Amino acid sequence: MNIKIRRDIIDEIESPILLAAWPGMGNVGLGAMNYIRRELEAVPFAEVEMSEYFTPEAIVVEEGVAKFPDLPSHIFSYVRDPGLIIYESEAQVAGPGGIALINQILDLAEQLKVETIYTGAAFAMPISHREPV
Repeated sequence: MNIKIRRDIIDEIESPILLAAWPGMGNVGLGAMNYIRRELEAVPFAEVEMSEYFTPEAIVVEEGVAKFPDLPSHIFSYVRDPGLIIYESEAQVAGPGGIALINQILDLAEQLKVETIYTGAAFAMPISHREPV
């Protein structure tokens, strides 16, 4: 897995805020991030290549031929003013792949001198609200 930088923005943005969203229950966080990106006309500048860590959970049948679905996208966009980096992921990745993904996102945030990170998602777990924390 690696982050493919399509456009070097390090000199275009100063001390940005990172907004990151993954799909969750109802896709509320991802929907909000999609709205912010569109309204602010954020420009894509990087994407994460996830092929080695993402395992499809289904197949797609097209014209009688089974194939794996396309990999979910993991896209970074930016807005110069206000300084925002927007990360949108079409899938939550658990386990070692998820840890590697987060580390790469944080490495990129550090390179871009991000000062604050806000995230939005829900990750359903088979636990009760009555279990002690």
